[in-house]
Formats: sequence, structure tokens, C-alpha cells
Amino acid sequence: MTNWFRTSALHDRREARQEACLESTDLCIRELPFSGKLLLQARGHIDDIRQSVSDTTGQELPVRPNSCSPKTGTNSGITLLWLGPEKWLIILDPDKLCETRQQLQSELSAIPNLLSDVSDARTGFEVSGASARVLLAKVCALDLDAASFGAGHCAQSMLVRVPVLVHQVNDRPAFHIYVDRSMARYTWDWLSDAASEFISGESS
Repeated sequence: MTNWFRTSALHDRREARQEACLESTDLCIRELPFSGKLLLQARGHIDDIRQSVSDTTGQELPVRPNSCSPKTGTNSGITLLWLGPEKWLIILDPDKLCETRQQLQSELSAIPNLLSDVSDARTGFEVSGASARVLLAKVCALDLDAASFGAGHCAQSMLVRVPVLVHQVNDRPAFHIYVDRSMARYTWDWLSDAASEFISGESS
């Protein structure tokens, strides 16, 4: 019988990077713990979709472009991110993944939908601290000015040449960045190299 185990996308980096934390007084970059991720695409009356998702997750389905629910982050254990018209990413505790997926499939059974488990497809990083916005501005095409992109906002963009989903989770600020697992090491190297000017003693 095969024994499966999950490894970090940074498993072949040196130990300090495998632990995925670069710290200074005003900047921290780390790999996020593994999370369950469901990609929901649903077509139909938006009120019916919102009610079905709310009944299952306890969260309001975000329908405004580039918004999320809850607006203040992930303390509730589940976050819904708007990706596009009729398309959302649901991030949750991996231990609740199967149960939530089954409940959503039941609730949405009368609505045309596609619900996919993409948990292993994306790796998440957190960039936080007073210099986080400045760091991301160096490598990301988004306008991350606090006046236009604050807590509760999310958007898809490019980080260097890599497609990413950026979610600002609080006003610290802290940003969660989701990237295709196959590009995780490349993204980490770019972030850590760009951060070197903020973090004394860190070498690329």
C-alpha cells in the first residue's frame, strides 16, 4: 500500500527557506500552511447561488469585483475570494474540505455549477509588515496603493512573469499570494531576493 505524505513546495531549498520565514522589524515573508481550496463556477440567479453558499459556509458570497468575504481576513476559518463573474475561490481548513464540498454540491444541485478541488494546485505565501506594500510594488503589476487596494480586496495579476492571486487580509498590512505550485520556488526566490534590501543579513 502506498503511503502518501504532503511536502512543501520549497522542499529542495535550504533549511531557512524551507521553513519559509524571512523576518525583520517591518517585513516577514513565509509560506502559508496547506489549506483546502475549492474553485466554484456557478451560473444562475445570483440570489440562489448566494443563499446556497451562505447556508454551507456561513459567509456571504462576494459579488463585487475584487472583493472577498469575510473582509477582515481568515479568522473565521473560511474565506471566499471573487475571481470573476460567476467564479470564486473558497479557502478553508483542509480537514473540512470533503464535508464542505459535499454540502455545497447538495446545496447547488439545482444550479448549473462546477466545483473543483484545487487544493494541491496552488501554494500560498504571506508578505506582511510595514514594508510589504513597497516590496510587492517592486515585483507586482497591481496598483497596491492603500487608497485603492486595502483589507478585503483581492485581484489576479502578474508577479514578475507569474500569474498570481493577491489578497490583502488585514491593515498591518498582510498579503496572501497564491501561485501555481509549479511556480512556487521561482516566486519564492523572487520575493526573497527583492526583500534582501529590507532584511539585514539575508542573502539570496
